[in-house]
Amino acid sequence: MDELLHTLLTMSAAATVGALAVLVLRLFLKKAPRWITCLLWLAVFLRLVCPVGLSLPVSLPAVPTVQEITAPILSPAPAAEAPAAELPAVQDSPAPAQDVDPAPLVLALWGAGSAGVLLWALWSARRLRRQVAEAVPAEPGVWESDQIPAPFLLGWVRPRIYLPAELTGQARCYVLLHERAHLRRRDHWAKLLAFLALALHWWNPVIHLAYRLFCRDLEVACDQAVIRDFSPQERAGYAETLLRLGQTPPPCQAGALAFAETETKHRIHHVLEFKRPPLLVALVALAVCALTVVLILSNPGDHGRQLDGVSITSAYVLDGGLPVELPEESLDALIPLLKEVVQGPYTTAERLTPQDGDVVLTSQTGGTVFYLQDTPSTRLVRVNHDGYSATVKVASGSSSLALSQDYARWRGDLNQYLTQDLADQVRSLATPYLGNNSACGAILEALHLSAVAGSYTFSLQTSAEPYGITIYLEQPASQEDPLLMAYLLDVSTLFLDLVDNAKTVTWQQGGQVLAVFDQKTDTMDQEAFQDAYAQLRADAGAYRAALS
Repeated sequence: MDELLHTLLTMSAAATVGALAVLVLRLFLKKAPRWITCLLWLAVFLRLVCPVGLSLPVSLPAVPTVQEITAPILSPAPAAEAPAAELPAVQDSPAPAQDVDPAPLVLALWGAGSAGVLLWALWSARRLRRQVAEAVPAEPGVWESDQIPAPFLLGWVRPRIYLPAELTGQARCYVLLHERAHLRRRDHWAKLLAFLALALHWWNPVIHLAYRLFCRDLEVACDQAVIRDFSPQERAGYAETLLRLGQTPPPCQAGALAFAETETKHRIHHVLEFKRPPLLVALVALAVCALTVVLILSNPGDHGRQLDGVSITSAYVLDGGLPVELPEESLDALIPLLKEVVQGPYTTAERLTPQDGDVVLTSQTGGTVFYLQDTPSTRLVRVNHDGYSATVKVASGSSSLALSQDYARWRGDLNQYLTQDLADQVRSLATPYLGNNSACGAILEALHLSAVAGSYTFSLQTSAEPYGITIYLEQPASQEDPLLMAYLLDVSTLFLDLVDNAKTVTWQQGGQVLAVFDQKTDTMDQEAFQDAYAQLRADAGAYRAALS
């Protein structure tokens, strides 16, 4: 149920931004053929009824992605410096008695509104059918009746043109040209799609505005198709017919295409002022239309990273108690493997405890979080949180990952990244001079100092040898804490190795000296540096675990 509501809201949000974009484009396409804006509106309505968008590296800017209507369980942790407090154990704890899951109620109201709109359409169609029940055929596809005040096109499978019996002469000719143009252009199907989109998203005022403007553009486009080869006198006659029939009430039916049903004054102005646009204007407008249609139909900000209907915007692996951002290429290789897993159903689980080795994938809102675990067994867990309780579900297809050679290869590559590549990235930050303030700060952050020990400042002593750095910790710390001191020693050892002319590292907190490390050793080789960095991460994890 949550997934259905999420899909509907995402469709509506994406189409709303698309509709607003079309509204802006209409201001610049006044001289372009109106069928071009009709295509733009159709792309919006297609987005409203089609849950699957194009997976392209582009989309309309600022298109919102609605992940959940719930509060987030975790804040996204895109960097390795995210604090451990953001990784709590998740349990199925009961919500307070007064709090109710809003999703079923929202869906019930949504469905009731959509049903009401569709029932009105069916009622009006039946009423109109009774009105023309005694119509008689006048010519192929054309019927006449003395029970209708205005001409219209009705029907989808076998559409018919209905004319008032008293409509004769040149006015009748103009009306038939107009309605037959609708038939050639399949406008009755286009309007059906637009009305279904409106019925599905009846609560959205932007969609109501889009539907109204689409109907107006549809009629103007049809007028332009009819009068493009007319003489000025014929256009005047066509406009006069619009004026006369525009004074009669249109049929009360969502699917009918009446000759003068919308904005008669606006259409008469277009008819009298119509000029065929230059070819260049038409080509430019068509190019803009094609690009906009692609952007509207593409998934907003997706870039192909969707899992079970959720756009993944942050991914990291827990290692040594620290969340380490997953490399882009690693995430791109993982998503296709997990898409196969989520094809099947989920089973409810009672508890989830994040642990080392877990891969965590989150959306922008954080309302949905996926955990990929290998301990005690390989499984993909989806967690939805409503602010009071967590719903923990395990993908039934998780067992297929344990047998997958591609997944085993992916885990091997991830392990190499954590044990070797990550250390090599830190080693690449080496600098020959302690006086490079930004380089020293980058090294300290790469050693996870703020994530482990909290906020800090530092000063560099470069006026006389021995050159050194003093780091001032802001959070309470004690030299009697062996886990903290082990971590500070690791940081100092690696810092002295990475800064060639640094000789000492002094640690202070609250004006008191915690420790001074000056055991400068020979420059480590690659393997020794990887071992030292692994020791730092282990000591950091142990200290963070003790704090929690």
